[in-house]
Amino acid sequence: TKAISEDTKVYHAAGADGSDDISSAEEMASDPIIRQIYKHLMNGVSHMLPFIIGGGILMAIAFLIDPFNPADPAAFGTGTPLAKMFMTIGKASFQFMLPVLSGFIAMSIGDRPALAAGFVGGYLTNEGGAGFLGALLTGFIAGYLMLGLKKAFSRMPKTLEGIKPVLIYPVLGVLIMGIITLY
Repeated sequence: TKAISEDTKVYHAAGADGSDDISSAEEMASDPIIRQIYKHLMNGVSHMLPFIIGGGILMAIAFLIDPFNPADPAAFGTGTPLAKMFMTIGKASFQFMLPVLSGFIAMSIGDRPALAAGFVGGYLTNEGGAGFLGALLTGFIAGYLMLGLKKAFSRMPKTLEGIKPVLIYPVLGVLIMGIITLY
């Protein structure tokens, strides 16, 4: 009876009215640095998880359906055509893991223009063997690089505003991240 009565207070979640939302630059600056780093890291991890879960389960299925051959233990998981298919798809999913981590950390920091630079940085560190820590580092570098590029190009004429997110930021971001990662 109390729940359906008209004089009951309506619950509003924190941030529903924008008062506790930490999205503006001023509020972000007052946020502790550890919390910002954690937020960016968790954005990358949460986007990376579906690739890990999907790929891992497919690889486990490949091992499950493939009979073990003691004469060739290295071929376990790829001994039958069906097992090889599951293993190939699972490994492909795993190959996206580090670029996605790096790209979405960068996007959390530098917004959408940082995504491409983060993906390229993550891919190149993965190819270079730097692994998880390399992807973390390139994600943060790409994000803060994009913030620097945005600041550097903030004085461009208004007529050129449209080319920044589709031409200038992606080209310079990917180029600079490639140079940083390779050298």
